[in-house]
Amino acid sequence: MEIITVQSVAAQRVRKAAQDLVIAVSNTPEDRLHWKPMDCGRPVLNQAIECGFANMKWAATIRNREFTPIPPETEQLIKARFREEIEGGCWSGETVKEQLRATADELAGAILTVRVDELDCVIMAPPPYPDSYLLVECFNHPYWNMIYHLGQINYIQTLLGDRADHSVF
Repeated sequence: MEIITVQSVAAQRVRKAAQDLVIAVSNTPEDRLHWKPMDCGRPVLNQAIECGFANMKWAATIRNREFTPIPPETEQLIKARFREEIEGGCWSGETVKEQLRATADELAGAILTVRVDELDCVIMAPPPYPDSYLLVECFNHPYWNMIYHLGQINYIQTLLGDRADHSVF
């Protein structure tokens, strides 16, 4: 029998949220993955990309036990891969979906390395973030971010006329 821990539940939730995002991206028509509601919102792929980057930041923060932003050069390299896919004529977002899966796995792995006696470790964060987080609180931020953007993507789909339930709940 598997023992349920805060870490195992958080890791499972992160992986599920990422998979739900992948399903949402997959169910958005390819010609609408870059569409902005009212020409001022954020497109589906842009939101999914942000989730991947947030997963990377929080995975590094959890691993390092200190607030760790993504180096700008790493972010630029990843964005270049997305541009190459689009400029190559592929609008399906496969690279973005691959990144979501990989970063969710990376994040889940980082969460699972945290020992019980480290859960209350204090992580100092630079402005504009709050002064500090407990390490255990860092498990939730990327999850919340993915669920928020899943809702935004689902809303975009309804604006496009998609009334099907793509959820896996």
